[in-house]
Amino acid sequence: MKKIFLSFAALALVAVGTVSCGGDDSSPVKPTTDTPTTDTPTTDSPSTDTPTPTGNKFVVDGVEYTIDANSFTVHGTQSEGVYINQYSYEEGGEAYFVSEWMAEAYPTFEEGGQPSHFIRVYFDVEALDNGDNTFTVQMPNQAENIFPYQILTVKDGALLSDTEYSYGNVSINFNTFDLTENSLNVNYNASETVNGATFNYNGGSGLGISLLYTPPAAQAKGVKNVGKRSQNMPKRSLELNKF
Repeated sequence: MKKIFLSFAALALVAVGTVSCGGDDSSPVKPTTDTPTTDTPTTDSPSTDTPTPTGNKFVVDGVEYTIDANSFTVHGTQSEGVYINQYSYEEGGEAYFVSEWMAEAYPTFEEGGQPSHFIRVYFDVEALDNGDNTFTVQMPNQAENIFPYQILTVKDGALLSDTEYSYGNVSINFNTFDLTENSLNVNYNASETVNGATFNYNGGSGLGISLLYTPPAAQAKGVKNVGKRSQNMPKRSLELNKF
């Protein structure tokens, strides 16, 4: 079993469980970041040339949906930390060690309820290979590569759009990912998706560790076997994830 080291930013994430825009009584290590942006690996797939929306919103079929808040979930558990998987993204392509992420952006809604609409984005973030069978979990702005592969939107509890697995046809730009001791501010967007859905979000965000799916019992810990990332995420409830 390979041991997984977390970066300062991920140590902060583990220490507090979630990082929100408000204060926290914990005092995790303040992370440092040196890379201002992260580029999605280039592919030969054509772009849609859909303009990125202005303001905090997502757009589906020309209809705009306002979003006021955002949260990131990293696949793992509070007790074991972030899980690392190894995937290739194209047939015969290079395999990467990655952490698995889900982002959700949504409007304000009453406590205990659900938002009228939200957008969910699945992407993987390349882990740093320490060269001794250990890996460091990186934040999206620290990693050399991120791998976005699915975007879906929900309205009134029903699926509005879904790219399904579409690596190479989904492009995410992380312009800002500023994680401090007790807050996270992000600016990220998507202007190219297989079904034309686009979004832009700029503001505070939550960040937490939770299982995105139930891993096989034999692979519940450590680095999983290599596989091809070629299918949709296991079906989740069309409700906003809550920590």
